[in-house]
Amino acid sequence: MARKAFTEGEPCWVEATVPDEEAARRFYGELFGWSFAPLSAVGHGSLARLRGRPVAALTRKPDGRMPTTWNLYLATRDVADTLERIQRAGGQALGGPTAVGDFGLRAPAADPGGAVFTLWQPGVHAGFGTTEEPGAYLWAEVHTRKPARVDAFYTAVFGYGLTTPTRPGVDGAEPPAVVDEEGDTLAGSGDAERAAPYLFGLWTPEGAPLDPEYAVLGRCVMGPEEPAPLPPYLLTYFEVEDCAATARRVVELGGRVRFGPESTPFGELAVVADDQGAVFAVMSGTADPGEGAGSGAAEGEGEGSGDRESADGVDRGESAEDLGEAEGAGATEGAGALVEPGAEDGWEGGERGEKGNGS
Repeated sequence: MARKAFTEGEPCWVEATVPDEEAARRFYGELFGWSFAPLSAVGHGSLARLRGRPVAALTRKPDGRMPTTWNLYLATRDVADTLERIQRAGGQALGGPTAVGDFGLRAPAADPGGAVFTLWQPGVHAGFGTTEEPGAYLWAEVHTRKPARVDAFYTAVFGYGLTTPTRPGVDGAEPPAVVDEEGDTLAGSGDAERAAPYLFGLWTPEGAPLDPEYAVLGRCVMGPEEPAPLPPYLLTYFEVEDCAATARRVVELGGRVRFGPESTPFGELAVVADDQGAVFAVMSGTADPGEGAGSGAAEGEGEGSGDRESADGVDRGESAEDLGEAEGAGATEGAGALVEPGAEDGWEGGERGEKGNGS
């Protein structure tokens, strides 16, 4: 689906920061069929394109101590004003604003739970050239241990509305709340089936109906089954034609399967890591990305934290140390290196001939 503009707080771009940029081009070119052009504005990095439209950036980490991760950019009309709102709402401004030529302004930030994201105020580059098609961005979720604080934070900063959709077979009656030692309200009761829907929330843009159809971002609660060293994070989803085949291809390319593939009521889901440790999700057969992607991950992410095998017999066990590195603990520098428009936006960029076969 071609994209032209983004609402306040809507995910508008993704960027992988990795130790080896050339290896990342090989991996994602083969996996998603991306082609690449240089990010000429700063002299390093690669713009990923899908059939000529910009879909992501790949950049080399300037410091080996920084996390290997996928960074999510959220659109804003005024990055400086949004940074002030972030701090007033209990989040952190981790840098910026920084001009990226005339493409736009960026600034890294963190929510009260510790999940890191990047603000993007567009100049000539708004963000994704296409979404919600195989090989392109599909969805994203904040995974947190502080749902009440995080819900209030994103509402205050971006004006999000929150809805907690029920799952098939579960009615809409809210279970008794449990308050943790820091005063954060957690969904839960002795009836896990009734409590489960409230562990996942959907955020819709300001003024939009509180309906999954209009959701732009999800929120999942990290349960006690997830390793304590694993920090809060944002999980990026890409759409694929065949989730199981893509998961097998990830392993063939040197990556790992953390969870799945597993069928959900909304599509087939797998959470994977590339050959350098950056974690992302792939999903196929989605009827509604906002409703489907989140519901699967809310169940699956916790299950995938231990040593298990997928339905295809792929060993996806990882240590807590591996998970912490992959998800990007405490990324306070370099979150978001560059987003550059594609040639269709009037910018030149030579193809590198590294287009893969896709999956």
